[in-house]
Amino acid sequence: MEGTPNTEKEKLLTELRSILKVAYKRDLDGTAIKVEDFVGKMMIDPDTKEEITTGLKKKYPSYVDYEMYHFVSFSTPTTGCKFFDFPGDDSIEKFIRSL
Repeated sequence: MEGTPNTEKEKLLTELRSILKVAYKRDLDGTAIKVEDFVGKMMIDPDTKEEITTGLKKKYPSYVDYEMYHFVSFSTPTTGCKFFDFPGDDSIEKFIRSL
């Protein structure tokens, strides 16, 4: 969506927000787990004290540069995002539509 006029992007984000809202209303815990599993998490291994990363966070070390990561994880980017969404099967738009 890079280069897409803001009105188109806002329409898309409004639509995706509605889909997420319905999914969370239908199954709050289940949807939260699906989102966390897809996006990924960072944990500390209690034995080795090493950081363990999963999902998109592991596959894309620069995940914070993607606007859709912040959209689905309800976070605020600290700087402007370089990219809108992840490519192919890693697309957060595609993931949200599958909920």
